Amino acid sequence: LSAGDPDTATDLSALVTMSGFGIPTRERLKAEFPAMAAAAREADRLSGTDGWVDDALASVRGLVSIRPAPGEVSGDDVPAVLARAENRLDAGDLDGAHAEVVRLEGPAATAAESWRTAATARLEAEAAVARLYELAIGRLAESGAAPTR
Repeated sequence: LSAGDPDTATDLSALVTMSGFGIPTRERLKAEFPAMAAAAREADRLSGTDGWVDDALASVRGLVSIRPAPGEVSGDDVPAVLARAENRLDAGDLDGAHAEVVRLEGPAATAAESWRTAATARLEAEAAVARLYELAIGRLAESGAAPTR
C-alpha cells in the first residue's frame, strides 16, 4: 500500500505505536469528560487562594458547585471554556472539544492533561486512518481494480 511513501509509513507506524497502549473511544472520552471538567474547575478555583482566609473561603465555596450549562458561553475563564468544550463534545465534535480544552492554562490544564492526551491520540488515529483510506482508494482507482465487499 505505501509503495515507499514516507507519509504512509509514518501513519502506519503511528497506528502501530498507538496500538500498544490503546486508543480511547469517543464514548470513553465523553464519559470521562465530566470528571475531568470537575477536577479542572476545582484546580482553577483552588489556584486563586492566597493565605488562610482565601483557603477557608475556597473551602466554603467548594461546598456548592455553580457552573455554566454546556453551550456557547462567552469568556475565557475555565468554566466558560469547559462549557463550550462539553457542548461540542455533546454534539459529536471531538475536535472542537479538544480545541477548547487545549486553551486551558495553569492548574486547570494540568488537571485536564490526561483527557487532553487521550483525545489527541484519538484524533491523530482517526486522521491517520482517514489518510490511509484515501490512499487505498486512490491506489485502487489507479489500478482499475474495483473494491469487493
